[in-house]
Amino acid sequence: MEEPSEETALLASNISSPTISSAVVQIATLELDAFDELHSSDIIRPPELINHRTLQVAYSLVVLLSFRAKSRKDGMQSFNNPWDRWKAEKDAKTIVNSIDSSIQRVWTSFLDGYCKPQDIDNVLWTPFRVEDGGEKYLRVVDFLTHPSQASSEFLAHRLVYFSFLNYWKNGFSKDFSRSRNYLRDRYDALCTPKVLHAIELIVQILFLILLVSYTLHPPNRAVIYAETLEYIGWGEAILVFLSLALSLRKPSFFNTPFYLSFLAFLFFLPSVPSPENLSFVIVVGSISFFVSIALSSSFTSPDSGAWDRYSVVVGITARAAFFLLIRIPTFVFKKLGIAHTFMEEFERLVWRITVGPVVAIVKIIAIPFS
Repeated sequence: MEEPSEETALLASNISSPTISSAVVQIATLELDAFDELHSSDIIRPPELINHRTLQVAYSLVVLLSFRAKSRKDGMQSFNNPWDRWKAEKDAKTIVNSIDSSIQRVWTSFLDGYCKPQDIDNVLWTPFRVEDGGEKYLRVVDFLTHPSQASSEFLAHRLVYFSFLNYWKNGFSKDFSRSRNYLRDRYDALCTPKVLHAIELIVQILFLILLVSYTLHPPNRAVIYAETLEYIGWGEAILVFLSLALSLRKPSFFNTPFYLSFLAFLFFLPSVPSPENLSFVIVVGSISFFVSIALSSSFTSPDSGAWDRYSVVVGITARAAFFLLIRIPTFVFKKLGIAHTFMEEFERLVWRITVGPVVAIVKIIAIPFS
């Protein structure tokens, strides 16, 4: 099977598998007694994946976790009759316990033999389509974001922890000896979630410094002249760029300072915020918000180093900060009707040119702290 990469789905294009919803529907028709043998049922072990051990385990786990989530949701429905509500919760708890047992059996069976890092990553990170023709995909890691989404035994398993830690520090595991483009893949591998997160923190610190400097030393000229670029302050331009880039991350309360600062500059065009107008107050408010969030946030770190910090969404927010440098060009090419394969190559090229050098520098600087 071809080595997976971050740019492509882990599930090879020449391997088809049933959708998650189709298996969930079949499980829902089973009697409760049949759940004891669900871990070995063909429902979660489709023939299409019989020769692909890691993909079969990944599919089995993601189906079981999906059905578990559905059962918990069904058990939390509101009923006017207390008896009906109690019965629904009781039945849901029984089903969830049976599903947890099946999940544990599938996971334990997978660990009976030696597993390479790539095997573990494939099980945890391979996406499967939820419905036919749909665009939504689910992975095992998508169910590990909250204690209620999986059993405590699975969530707290040390191998899951070590896999996340390895992904955070080194990125997706890959056998470079099988790579056709060794140097290119090695270069891409520098962009680990750990390094990208460090870059994002640097960008946020730079944003805060520029914003504070702007409020302490407001520009003398309050109007941005469109005719001549020399009157446009580079500090203001960089602030607008950074606030927009950071605002394009996944929507979150923690993005509020970036939303405020971007809107303060946007709604006051063609002028820039100055102490005489309300927009300047909004800019000052965004600084207060930024500092308050930074002081109130509790960032935990693993024991292996001061830089270590991980989650199931590591790296995603860091990449979003470079949205304007990478996504917009490919969006334009798509609108122009240029082939999708060309856009993928172009996106990787732009990524290597813009982000790669910064990652390499941060990686070198971080070596003494590793």
